[in-house]
Amino acid sequence: MRVAERLAYTVAGDATEPEVGAVCEAALVALWTDLAWFEIDLSGLGEDPVSAHSVAALEPRRRKRLLGKRLESSAHLEPGPDDALLSFVVPLPTRTIGSTGIERQRSKTVFVADDQGTAAVFYLTGAQADAVQEQLEGEGWRKGLMIPAGSR
Repeated sequence: MRVAERLAYTVAGDATEPEVGAVCEAALVALWTDLAWFEIDLSGLGEDPVSAHSVAALEPRRRKRLLGKRLESSAHLEPGPDDALLSFVVPLPTRTIGSTGIERQRSKTVFVADDQGTAAVFYLTGAQADAVQEQLEGEGWRKGLMIPAGSR
């Protein structure tokens, strides 16, 4: 079975906060079905009125620590069984300190959005990169928001 080649992309250095959010959201949606799992840090997001609803929906996906009854700060999701939660996850990568998606086929990281999306890298197939660009253009965002990594 041939594995599709993935290239690294990031967000343009001059992107505004809403533009960063649009790119992260489009990349996550494009990658979602390829992921084995997705992890997102929910620390401090429950107090944010914009994120509180999403955090509440993701609360059952937080794991308990082995020692004690405390919950981890991160929610762990699995595409497929957790598809209904995608709409709650999509707005969070630009609000959190970290989120990571691991590819199903090769168990490699293909989505990273750290530090509220300012440190973002997406490993996309050609078709996924095209889908992200089309989504961004369809939503009226300016061209050139998602660029090859290393082009910043």
